[in-house]
Amino acid sequence: MLKKIAAVCLGALVLSACGSMAPPPVVDQASLEAVAQSGRIIDLRTQATLTPAQLAAELAQADIVMVGEKHDQIKHHQMEQWLVATLPQQRPQGSFVLEMLQPKQQDKVTKTQAFLSGGGHLRMDKVVQATDWQKGWNWAQYRDLVNQLLRQPAPVLEANLDREPMMQIYKDKPILSGALHQRSAVKAELAKVIDAMHEGADLDAMIAVQQHRDRKMAEAVMAAPKPTMLVAGAYHVVKNLGAPLHLRDLGNQATVKVLILAQPDAKVLPEHADYVWYAPQ
Repeated sequence: MLKKIAAVCLGALVLSACGSMAPPPVVDQASLEAVAQSGRIIDLRTQATLTPAQLAAELAQADIVMVGEKHDQIKHHQMEQWLVATLPQQRPQGSFVLEMLQPKQQDKVTKTQAFLSGGGHLRMDKVVQATDWQKGWNWAQYRDLVNQLLRQPAPVLEANLDREPMMQIYKDKPILSGALHQRSAVKAELAKVIDAMHEGADLDAMIAVQQHRDRKMAEAVMAAPKPTMLVAGAYHVVKNLGAPLHLRDLGNQATVKVLILAQPDAKVLPEHADYVWYAPQ
């Protein structure tokens, strides 16, 4: 059971003592720009092709930007790095919110960010230790993105559930408030997705976990300083199934834009997102 939960969820260091470490690698903006320019961006409402600069300008108009990724695609993380570097050039950035962080990590992440953004230095293995980075998230995939986020000034915030509450949700399957996410079509589609990935799973329990995680992400971005950008798995941010539905159930009044990062052969429709950014091959 624990393995199934982990699958669907995909799923105190003394900083001052490390001040003599070598400086961290600098974000290679030229390489990120090359990745950005070699992808393909579609406005799903108009079907127009956008440049990365045009996409950034449109996303900058939203209070909440939700970015959906495939967790094991390094180019998706590089595209996210480009957004982290570019959006604050359009307007001040209020915060960044990550599915990869749990509440139990928040204090450590905040302290580590204060140290690093203030000019401190840590070896990358020490960043893992300082933030209590969770093994379920491949550090080799996220290292450069996290390194970049922790060295910029906007707060980096958690948007996941700790293990113990997640286990309780799996067991009890509590009902959330709101009607949109409870629609039979939503649950049927989630069941189809989960069953395809984890045949024979307790679908009701896993749907409950998925939807409670979506609700947590919605609550996190509503509470976060604006404008904010969420990074999460694509199914968590699609408009017809994930956190955007929960924003509506919660009565969110902030403007929201959804961007899906996708592989070249993926089919992303207007009901899923506002924009799709196809990664370069």
